[in-house]
Amino acid sequence: MAFWFFVSAVLSISSLFYKNKPLVCMLWLLVTIVVAFRFNIGSDYLGYVVLFDQYERMWPKDIGFYAIASLLNFTGLNSQALFVLYAVITCLFNVLAINKFSKFGGGFGLLSFVFFALMLFPSLNVIRQAAAAAIVFYALYFACERKWLMYLALIIVASIFHMSALLLVLIIPYFFINFKKDLYLLLYLVPIVLVYIDISGLIKFAISYSGLYAEYTDYGRFSRGVSLIDLVKSQIQVLFCFLLSFLVYKYTPDSRFSTFIIKGLLLTAILLSISVNMVVVGRLYLYFKPFAVLAIAILISNLSSVVKQKNLEFVSIFTLVFAIFIATSYSAYRQESAYRQFSLNFCIVNESCPVAIYGDYTAVEHWDAEIE
Repeated sequence: MAFWFFVSAVLSISSLFYKNKPLVCMLWLLVTIVVAFRFNIGSDYLGYVVLFDQYERMWPKDIGFYAIASLLNFTGLNSQALFVLYAVITCLFNVLAINKFSKFGGGFGLLSFVFFALMLFPSLNVIRQAAAAAIVFYALYFACERKWLMYLALIIVASIFHMSALLLVLIIPYFFINFKKDLYLLLYLVPIVLVYIDISGLIKFAISYSGLYAEYTDYGRFSRGVSLIDLVKSQIQVLFCFLLSFLVYKYTPDSRFSTFIIKGLLLTAILLSISVNMVVVGRLYLYFKPFAVLAIAILISNLSSVVKQKNLEFVSIFTLVFAIFIATSYSAYRQESAYRQFSLNFCIVNESCPVAIYGDYTAVEHWDAEIE
């Protein structure tokens, strides 16, 4: 785990200082290679190895994975090729999204800095949803520009990798609603109240009635008992979204982009407040996390007009971003044996031939993951 923290930190700092886009693209290439050829790293890694060999199970639940796995199997490639393909797709669409959003402010390197700090680790686990989330991230640019046909087309492409991406179609009417920014801040009372209301039964009924992912309602972890600590964590997450929205409202120019971020952060807060009772719903947060990335990046880029000392600007924001990174990624994954080692496997044909760079990959605990 310390190795991944070091890699993320170095890449983040480098991308912040390097203003030359080709240099930052080289860093992205390094990330893609490291992620693509990792061996036995990620909580779902072994589960995907099993699914690759038993890809028939995914029909018709996940047509995209079925098609990819069957094609790779047909060409004689092994499960490592699956991780390579998903890593390339995920990193490619994240780069495309960051490149598009950089024109609104923050710059390519700055957005990459925040992305590496906050969103690198999730892409190592739920690789199907991570690929879908990357495509959704790119689609959000077209939503911001109100090019809805392109947005819909990309959401459909994302749903090929994970069907849950289709839920992003439902947010289109929301972005047609125009309120004043201060009213959006007032609407944060909704997620604050929702934290204390259990609507899991209503959502469970809607899922069962629609038939979409109806099998999730049978999972014991669909709804759960909520402790005081869970409530406090959820409130902190909602307040963090509110704080970002308030800072964007106060310290960024009034534009369609800033309004788009504030709207997205409000949606994120509502989702987080609902997911306190439903872990499965909480996984949708991956689709909305880019709003936090964009907010932090635009705040950093606009901070220079408020704080003239660049050193103070860097130190304060760097501390903020990595405090969040440590509190979320590091604490969430430090207990998993898969992150106590780092190995590379460049053999994508026949048997794997991993090379341990750090730790022992054979010591990773095996468990039967439920891939969703």
